[in-house]
Amino acid sequence: MLQRETAATWPRVYGPSRRQRLWFGGVLAASAAVGIVLPIAVALTGPVSVPLGAVALAAFCVVFTGLSAWGLVALWYDRILLHADAIEVVRLGRATVRLRRDEIRGRRVLPAPTLVLERHEGRPVRIGVAFEADATFEEWFASVRDLDREDVARAEAVLLALGPTQADAMRAMQSARRVARVMNAATLIACAWGTVYPRPRALVLAMLAVLPIVAMGVLATGGGRYSTEGERNDPRARLALPLVMPGAVLLLRALYDFTTMDVGVLAGWVGACLVGPTVLLVLFEPALRARWWKPLVFTVVLGGYAWGVPAHANMMLSSGPATTTEVEVLGKFVSSGQGGGPQLHLAPWGERDEESVRVSRALYRETEVGERVCVDVRDGALGARWFVVRACEITPP
Repeated sequence: MLQRETAATWPRVYGPSRRQRLWFGGVLAASAAVGIVLPIAVALTGPVSVPLGAVALAAFCVVFTGLSAWGLVALWYDRILLHADAIEVVRLGRATVRLRRDEIRGRRVLPAPTLVLERHEGRPVRIGVAFEADATFEEWFASVRDLDREDVARAEAVLLALGPTQADAMRAMQSARRVARVMNAATLIACAWGTVYPRPRALVLAMLAVLPIVAMGVLATGGGRYSTEGERNDPRARLALPLVMPGAVLLLRALYDFTTMDVGVLAGWVGACLVGPTVLLVLFEPALRARWWKPLVFTVVLGGYAWGVPAHANMMLSSGPATTTEVEVLGKFVSSGQGGGPQLHLAPWGERDEESVRVSRALYRETEVGERVCVDVRDGALGARWFVVRACEITPP
């Protein structure tokens, strides 16, 4: 059909639709307005206390406003010129790119969404797909090789070869996806439970600690039908959630619910919980061995699990009475940074210097500066002491 089009119909120009321009233009205009109004509002309500803060605020507003204005102009400037045998991509601030059809190896679609045209030689060309398409536009791109579909077809062919027959392999794949869905659902429930209301504590922590182990067991016995990364075009069942999310919640609870004093004592346990799972994942998942940096990424991602499990085991399995010390509250504040939340600034006590400690919101509300709180210190099961802060009139558990 493309060949039957008359020369007078080419090139065809495509850009965002009127509705898209109004929607995205409104968002970008509002963003630019925020960048302009924010420093004015700060100046009217009071000066920034630190000169460096004023410079940082001004720089942020300039960059924010500039990017918004750039996007607003690009929304009307960017366009695609489609020829019968070529495509031109016109973008603000960049040289126009022209590709002949025979130069294009194939197309992919990335999130955002973004259309990627891969060349036989040279760097790929990325195109935002916020364009008003018609039948000719869709037909033109449909005639280009779909590299995503080919990748999926190759991967599915490998999976189908794992069974004695194609029907058996298909049933095994469907079973693997059902198992992954159940594990993902269990992970979301356990993580929400552990974040919002971790009671009973032992049950919630046990679920969070066991889920990654179960996921690794499923991965090891899955016959190559499970994926740890969830990459595009990978038809295997995905286990990224149960491997990653529980560790993040365990770390959160270890930071907010108690404070570990002898951190160095747990170093060996943390190393074992970090290196062990990483080595097992690399053994079970060949895709992690495809790039040297992928195991390093998983090592970082598993950091929360590696710290959370020993820290909670040290706390939960400890026995013996607590040593209680009354400590004066020197200040209180709510931090929004890393490890933020309600905090009390405590006077020196025992071996500790002045420090800020995270506490529950209830204790934060009930405690005033100058009052005293009780710090209960216990010997941990793994040898690292830990403590919690409470109101002194409350009997410790």
